[in-house]
Amino acid sequence: MEKYLFTIQNVETGKLNALVNNIMKQTGIDDPNEAIRMVNAGEVQISIIKPKWTEKDGVIRFSVISDGTTGEQWIPRLEGKGFRVGDYAKSILRSRSFKPTSNITYEIAVLKGEIFSDNELITKNIRKDAKNRQFTTPNAEVACLIREKFSYKELEAMGLYWIATMHEPIKDSGGDPLLLSAYRNGDGSWLNTNYDNPDNKWNRSGGFAFVVSQVSKKLPYLLIEEFCFIICPSQPPSMRPISSIFSDIIKYFLLSSDFISQSIRNSNFKVSVFLMAVFIYNAFSSLFTYKAPETISIISIKILSILIPRLKRCSFGSDLK
Repeated sequence: MEKYLFTIQNVETGKLNALVNNIMKQTGIDDPNEAIRMVNAGEVQISIIKPKWTEKDGVIRFSVISDGTTGEQWIPRLEGKGFRVGDYAKSILRSRSFKPTSNITYEIAVLKGEIFSDNELITKNIRKDAKNRQFTTPNAEVACLIREKFSYKELEAMGLYWIATMHEPIKDSGGDPLLLSAYRNGDGSWLNTNYDNPDNKWNRSGGFAFVVSQVSKKLPYLLIEEFCFIICPSQPPSMRPISSIFSDIIKYFLLSSDFISQSIRNSNFKVSVFLMAVFIYNAFSSLFTYKAPETISIISIKILSILIPRLKRCSFGSDLK
């Protein structure tokens, strides 16, 4: 305990006074002795506030999480929090090309304009630099998440007037390709747009947002097509005995070296079809997308099955309808 007795011996009196004043201010206690007592008694706890972003070598990093908000819904959501949404930005948000996701954690890297020379501040050079760093193109919704996450003062603390999200450009109602950007200026905090062109020239007062990684909160699961069998009316030659139990029938087909042959089809099977489509859902995918499965039809008469495969999601017992 002795090593803690004179902890403050080298601390300036003015700093101690400022510390007590801060405790009083944050606790609402007017008596400095009572404020100190509360801290010492553990009635007031001091916690370290995790910064919203980090910065190293001119690259700002932070994370945002999507929640399925549509472009149309973003307009009142941002305006309700005191942000202003420009007319061109509204046009982009209402575009069919604006496609929200849900439960995706985006790790964002913002390349500050100051790390580029004036000659390098061209869209194609900036995208090339990001690609060399193995950054990827963000979803347009990232711009809204950035706008909501950071206030005017926080952008100012970053040393930025704007953050342009370098998503795939979306055309406005006039056909111009635009990017969504979070701005601060004399009129307040905005969600606005920038014209996107490979040769577009930028200034050094802002930053360019790319994705470092994106992770779904959902666990990966398997997409498996249901098996469609018709029980054989008689024992096929040169094959294992068939049980009447359905699970055994499945094992029988999966373990057979010759699923279906012409002779078996002609003599034993009314229908001879084994459809299967297997997909692994990628937990690191930015979009929850199902690809139309190809029909893998193994039938003896060499024609495609007329049965359409149906996707089933095996996720702890739940099916995707």
